[in-house]
Amino acid sequence: MLSWKETFEQCTENRSLLDSALDRGPEVSCTRTFAILPLRYGAVGGSAAQLKLLPSLPAHLSKPQQVAALSAAGYAIRPLRQGFLYVLIKRISNGTYAWHSQYRISELGTLSYIDAHKPWQPAPSASVDADGIKGLTWMFKVNDVDDISDLRLLYSPAPLTEDSMKKYRALPRYRDTLTSIDVAKLACAEPAVMDGVLAQDQLNRVAEFAAIDQPRLKELLKTQAYSTLPPPLQVARAEMLPAGTRKEYRGAAIVVHDAIGITQELNTWRNASVEPLDAFMEQKDAENLDNKRKLTVAFAIENIKQLLAEAAEASYYKAEQNIGVRYTDREYEMSNRHAVVQSAGTYRNYRNPTHQQEVQQATARQRRQDSWNKYAEHLNEDRRQAFLKDYQRVVDQADQAKDARAGDHLRWLESESFLEALDAFDRNDAEQALLFEDQMGKAIVGMNATAVGEALLERWRAADISRENLFWRSLAQNQTALEDEVKTLVPQQHSLVHLDPQTLQEKFKKLSDLYEKSGALLDALAQSGIAGPPASYLAAGALMINTLGNTLFQGTLASNLDKPLNWLLARVLKSRLGHYSQHFRLEMRDGKALSRGTLGRMDRATSRSFDEALRAGTKGPMAEVRLGGLLVMLEMWNLHNRFNAADKNSREYAELAAAVVGLAAAGLEIGASTVGLAEKSSNAAVQQGAKVFKSGRLLYPSDAAFYPLPPPPPPRSMMHSNSTPLLTVLSSVPLTYQLTLPILY
Repeated sequence: MLSWKETFEQCTENRSLLDSALDRGPEVSCTRTFAILPLRYGAVGGSAAQLKLLPSLPAHLSKPQQVAALSAAGYAIRPLRQGFLYVLIKRISNGTYAWHSQYRISELGTLSYIDAHKPWQPAPSASVDADGIKGLTWMFKVNDVDDISDLRLLYSPAPLTEDSMKKYRALPRYRDTLTSIDVAKLACAEPAVMDGVLAQDQLNRVAEFAAIDQPRLKELLKTQAYSTLPPPLQVARAEMLPAGTRKEYRGAAIVVHDAIGITQELNTWRNASVEPLDAFMEQKDAENLDNKRKLTVAFAIENIKQLLAEAAEASYYKAEQNIGVRYTDREYEMSNRHAVVQSAGTYRNYRNPTHQQEVQQATARQRRQDSWNKYAEHLNEDRRQAFLKDYQRVVDQADQAKDARAGDHLRWLESESFLEALDAFDRNDAEQALLFEDQMGKAIVGMNATAVGEALLERWRAADISRENLFWRSLAQNQTALEDEVKTLVPQQHSLVHLDPQTLQEKFKKLSDLYEKSGALLDALAQSGIAGPPASYLAAGALMINTLGNTLFQGTLASNLDKPLNWLLARVLKSRLGHYSQHFRLEMRDGKALSRGTLGRMDRATSRSFDEALRAGTKGPMAEVRLGGLLVMLEMWNLHNRFNAADKNSREYAELAAAVVGLAAAGLEIGASTVGLAEKSSNAAVQQGAKVFKSGRLLYPSDAAFYPLPPPPPPRSMMHSNSTPLLTVLSSVPLTYQLTLPILY
C-alpha cells in the first residue's frame, strides 16, 4: 500500500502528464537559439599560497559557500567532469516541464548527445575533415528562447533511469534542487545577473581559463582529483557574443551544482596527505637502499628485541620451577618444616610469597634487559634512532595535514546538498546499485584513517537505517528492498547469533537473493558484452566495501560489548559477496600461503587493463582481487573473536596466532594486488584511495610485525663494521614466540 506522501507524488506526476498532453497552448514561431557552456562547482586542494591563485567568486557564484566554508581547500568553477548532463525545460507554449536533451560527458569533458534509454552506447569518435574537428564539443544550444520560461541543468556522475527522470520532471521537491535559469533574460543586450550564470566577460573566473596566463595555477589544477579540458576560450566567447550588428548576446555559461564531486575532491585532498610520506619512503641512500626497507628492518629489530626478552623471561621462570622455596617469616616455619623436596636439591630463601614475587619480577626484568645487550654492540643504534625520528617527523606532518583537512570533507559528506545529489540514483535498479557503490567508495575511502571520520562511521553504524545514515545505506547499495530487509534483521541481532547454521541460512536467504541481482548484472555484462557501465564507473565499489568492513576492527564499536552488531555486519558483508564468494577459493585458511596458481592469476590481473580484468566475470582475476581482501578480513574477524576468548597458554592460542599471521600475510598479498589495480584506474579519486590503503601500512608500523620472519638483513648504515648478521639471533628464538609475538604485542 502506498503512503500518503507517495500517493500525492503519484497524483502530481499524473497531473503533469495530462497537462503536457492536453494543454499545449499557442504555437511560437520564434527560432532564436542560445548557446550554453555547462560548468561545475569544484573544490581545489592546495597550500594557502596556492589557493590564493584561484579566481575569486562573486555572490551569485557562491552556492558551495552556502553549504560549508572550507578551511583547508578552496572553491572554484571548473569544466564538467565525466558523467551525464540533463537539460530540463518549461515552455510558455504548453506550461509543462519536459526533458530537452541529455549528454554523456567524456573523460576529456566533451559532450555527446545520447538516447536517455541507452546511456552506455558508444559515442561517435572524434574526426577531422575539411569542415574542421567533429565529435569534440563542450556546448549545446536551445531553440525558441523566447518560449522558454525556465531552464534547469542536472549533472549526475551516473545516468538517470526513466523513473528518476520522471520524478525530477514532475515533482517540485526534486526539481527545485536544480538552479532555475530564465534564458530569455540572458539573450538580450544587457543580460541579468543570475545565480550560477557567467556572461562571456566573466569567463576569466573559470579556474582553467584563469590558468592560461598562470603556470603555477595550471600545475595546481593538474594535481586535482578531476581535471578535464576546457573549450578554447576564444571559441566559447565567440559563441556567446552578439552576431553582426545585433546587441543580444547569444550564449552564457551555467554552473551546475556537483555536491558528489566536491565531496569526493575533498576526500581525495585529505587522502593526499600521505604523499609526503610516500616520497620519504621512496628516498634512497648512498647504498641504494630506500627508506621502506630501512623502516621494515628498524621495526623488525624491535620485534627481535621483544622476542629475545620473552624467551629470556620464559627461560628464567622455567628454571625457577626446579628450585625449592623457603620463607623466613615466622608464620611460614611450619610449612617449611613439612615441605616436600621437589627440586634439584637447592633452595632459595624469601621472607614471604610477596617478597618472592617482587624478587622474581625484578630478576625477570633484568633478564629481559640483558637479553639484548650482547647483540646491541653490533648495531648502530644512534643511526637507527635518527632514522626513526625522521620517519616519525614525516608521519606527524602527514597526520596533521590529514586531520586539518578532514573537517571540510565531513561537512560536505553530512550536508543536505550531498543527500540531494544522491537522490538522483534509482533505489530500485541493480545497475544503479553498483554505480552508487562506486560513487560512495570515492566519497568515503580513507575517512576511517582520521579520528573524526572513524567516529562518524561508528555513529552511523550504531544508528537506525535512514536517508542520512550513509553506512547502512551504502551497504544496502541504496536499494529500498535491501534496506527493508536489513531493517528486519537488525532487531534480531542478539537472537541470530544463537541460531543453527541451517536456520541462519534461511534467515539471510532473502538478503543474499537481493544482493544477487547486482551480481547477476555483472555476470550478464561479462558474458554477453552488452553496453553497460565501464570499469571506471564500478571500480571504487571495492574500496567502499573495504572501508565499511574495516570498522569491524576499529573503534569502540569493535569491542566485545558490541559483538552482536559486529556479527550482523559480518553476515551482511558475506551476503553482499553472494555467489562470488563461492567461486573464490581462499587458499590461505589455517595459516596456509597463497598457491602459485592464485598468485599467478593475481599477477596477470595487475598486468591487464583495469577494464579487461573487471569484465572477466565471476572467476576472473579482478573478481578475486575485489573480493579476496574482504574474505580475508571476515576470516580474520572470526579468528579475532576466537583469539580473544582462548587461553593464552593453550595450544589453541598458538594455532590461532599462526592462522592470523598467515591470513595477515595473505591479506597483504591481496591488498597489494588491489592497490595495483586501483592505481591503474583513470580516476584520480580511486588512485588516491589506493594510495591510502598502501600508505596505511606505513602509517601504522606495527603492521610490519606481520611480515614473515626472519626479516631482511639490516642495512650496513645501521650496523657497526664488526657486526655479524642479526639473523643469527633468530636461531635462539622458539618458533612459537615468532608466531605469537606480533599478536601479543
